Amino acid sequence: MLWLRGNPRNGSWLPSCEFAESDDKLPCPNGSVPWVENTFGECTYMWMPCDRINLYCSIVAVLSFNYLFFFLVECVCVTGSFGNLTEQVLPDKALSFTFLLLWLSGDTANLIGCLLTDQLALQKYTAVYYVSMDSVMISQFLYYKFKNRRSVVTGYVCGSLSCLLYLGSRLPQLNKNFQRKSTDGVSPIMFMLVVMGNLAYGLDILLKQPQTESEGCYILRHLPWIIGSLGTLSLDICISTQFILYRKPLVTSDEVEPLIQ
Repeated sequence: MLWLRGNPRNGSWLPSCEFAESDDKLPCPNGSVPWVENTFGECTYMWMPCDRINLYCSIVAVLSFNYLFFFLVECVCVTGSFGNLTEQVLPDKALSFTFLLLWLSGDTANLIGCLLTDQLALQKYTAVYYVSMDSVMISQFLYYKFKNRRSVVTGYVCGSLSCLLYLGSRLPQLNKNFQRKSTDGVSPIMFMLVVMGNLAYGLDILLKQPQTESEGCYILRHLPWIIGSLGTLSLDICISTQFILYRKPLVTSDEVEPLIQ
């Protein structure tokens, strides 16, 4: 009910609303749509244009929001992305967590307000649905966030392990050549090609200009592979040096001729 209160001496009237018991709490007279009355607790008469439009708007609102959230959930389940069934952009990369959190906070406040002010049944049901689907979307976001983080950590650990294995593989060969004081049986061409390959591989990573991250983050992200190529390059050069140090002197024809004919 709307009451007008004001100061008659200055002629100002300030509208003041007082909430009274809704007519929806009372039994609906004959002619109300039964399923609307039973579902939403509202009296709706199809012969009244406003009630008919109100019913149609309610149905459109429910169907629209149902399709919206189910469409988003389906996109995540099918492609792992929000909003497109044909593009695979992970939700933790495409959406802001703050956006989802504020969305959930707004829907939660809306639900509390609807309950405390006894809004229409459709508003209450929709508010509950909003909060439920927001929770589902945030759960999916967090799932992919931690899933992708686990895969990145696993990949970085594997890259670091490969770096250590590459570095460690050269040490036994260096020691073997040192003990033998010889590189017989070891192909110098193989190590020359390895040196060229590792040098090109390392330079390819270092000369790449990062587009979406700082140079420091770029180097850190590729550090195991940089060390795995340029680090082993130094050890391969050491092995190549052994080829020079331990090479045998050339034997001339005079040295092999017999002293006595």
